Amino acid sequence: MLSAFVYPGAGQFLQKRWIAGTIYSLLFTLFSVVLIFHVFKPMFHNLNAALNWAAAQDSSQSFEAISIPDVLLSFLAMLIVYVLNVMDVRRRNRKTALPPPLPPI
Repeated sequence: MLSAFVYPGAGQFLQKRWIAGTIYSLLFTLFSVVLIFHVFKPMFHNLNAALNWAAAQDSSQSFEAISIPDVLLSFLAMLIVYVLNVMDVRRRNRKTALPPPLPPI
């Protein structure tokens, strides 16, 4: 169960559920890359604009704002994949877990 918290898909891989593990891993990685892109692209653009302005003092390059809705949507998608992953591993563990032994009489 703890492997599900390491990275989405790890719990499925340990359960030998390769397709589910691959799907969860790929979705989480995709949404992570989208989130990083939405955050770092404007930051690098703004850094470049500031450096150009400092070098030329008359650069016409404008600053770019970070799109909060895009960042929140990407983060929400990552969170949904993460929660679904943990729920899936937990559900599967319940199905395969043996019932506790009866107490001795």
